[in-house]
Amino acid sequence: MYICILKTNNMGYTHYWNQKTVPTHYKEKVNKVLIEVQILLERMPLMATTAGQDGDEKIILCGGDGTGKPDISNERICFNGDEKRGLDHETFHYEFNEETLDFDFCKTARKPYDMAVCLCLLSLANHIEGFEFTSDGDIDDWQPAIDFYLEMNKNYKSENLERVLTQF
Repeated sequence: MYICILKTNNMGYTHYWNQKTVPTHYKEKVNKVLIEVQILLERMPLMATTAGQDGDEKIILCGGDGTGKPDISNERICFNGDEKRGLDHETFHYEFNEETLDFDFCKTARKPYDMAVCLCLLSLANHIEGFEFTSDGDIDDWQPAIDFYLEMNKNYKSENLERVLTQF
């Protein structure tokens, strides 16, 4: 059994999300998210360019406590940056369950793993109706992740993702 250790820190650039409704065919949609997230994280740029990063830090994903490997499974998506290099902050943790979620967040403090967090939020919003996110970031912070996500998805955007992206 794998346990996802959550790491938190009180300061930093933050992304927020909720799940207002549970869509029909939830498990099928979760499978789409899991497949897509695995592909996105394998193919994402090696260097960080979201959240004001200038591409001089390599993106290395670790487990929730900043060590080991990320947990991307039927139960959850859980990862952080690399603690050894001081590039971890708060754990990105999303549990797949057929329940609504009032509020959750991840403070990345603009560290390189922010790109992976953005890609996960985009995938969740694109495939799971009722999933919404907001961010301390603006369009300049998000544009590299949005461009990469849409390129990988041949510009497919669900109505839910279109609506969420209007905040930028």
